[in-house]
Amino acid sequence: MQTEIVIGWHKNEEENLTLTWVAVSEDPEIPCFINSKLMALKMMNWTENEEENLTLTWVAVSEDPEIPPNFWVKVGNVFHNLMGCQSRNLDEICFKFRDMRSFIIHFFSISFIVCSKMVMVDDISFPPHITTTKPLSLLGYGLTDIEIHFLQIKFTAIGVYIDPEIVAHLQKWKGKSGSELAGDDEFFDSLISAPVDKYLRIVVIKEIKGSQYGVQLESAVRDRLAADDKYEEEEEEALNQIVEFLQVKYFKKDSVLTFSFPATSNTAEIGFSSEGKEEPKTMKVENGNVVEMMKKWYLGGTTAYSPSTILSLANSFSLELSK
Repeated sequence: MQTEIVIGWHKNEEENLTLTWVAVSEDPEIPCFINSKLMALKMMNWTENEEENLTLTWVAVSEDPEIPPNFWVKVGNVFHNLMGCQSRNLDEICFKFRDMRSFIIHFFSISFIVCSKMVMVDDISFPPHITTTKPLSLLGYGLTDIEIHFLQIKFTAIGVYIDPEIVAHLQKWKGKSGSELAGDDEFFDSLISAPVDKYLRIVVIKEIKGSQYGVQLESAVRDRLAADDKYEEEEEEALNQIVEFLQVKYFKKDSVLTFSFPATSNTAEIGFSSEGKEEPKTMKVENGNVVEMMKKWYLGGTTAYSPSTILSLANSFSLELSK
């Protein structure tokens, strides 16, 4: 059985928490399915909302990479109905909820329907905004995949987060369509060089050895450097460090690889979290030429790693530049 939930947000500055209300609905026409897991239920306090005729609860959710720490979910009365709690006695509801929580976690596939809140790439959810040194927006997303004998094999899902202020640097392309931008490498060169924060979130769909991914990245970056006559000992050493960082990792399904490109320096930080459950291990890349070619591998227009991500970026910027 599937529980469908609509989520809305507000900020509680006093407690420094991001809070949400959750109204549970069984309306099949509500879109935006997001599969997630309640990794830990730590605290439950039931209250009643007489005006909306809902029984609500605060539930602490943690250890889920899609949900920030200290994120609280307010769960509505469908849980109450699912558990057969007909009484409005709050103590009884609390007691039964505690008894049923393992049942809820393990036997319900909880599908959060977060309207205008999350973006699905295959079955991977990406939040529309993240905060690094400042808030960034999800402006492009896609897949890396290959087709073998008409069978599509998906490897990773990619989300591209960029400071919305980048639009001011791309006004030259105002009025262009998504398809025009997708084929315009000059546009993507300007996107890459724009002095704003950029952040890539790459989630593993098909598991792979870190060494395989590292060799693929190294080869792509080295070829670009060599083509521009920029491959020297310093670049070779920087690439070797990246390969060494990745080769000891195993990219299980749902593992998360990140690339952070700050506006203020020509460096990058690479992060890796196995299955998205642990604190990311990180390394810093300080060779500017290598950083530039990593950006081009992921964001370099017609020669980029993921054509679907490039098309998504092009369509997003076509829309943003039309405003």
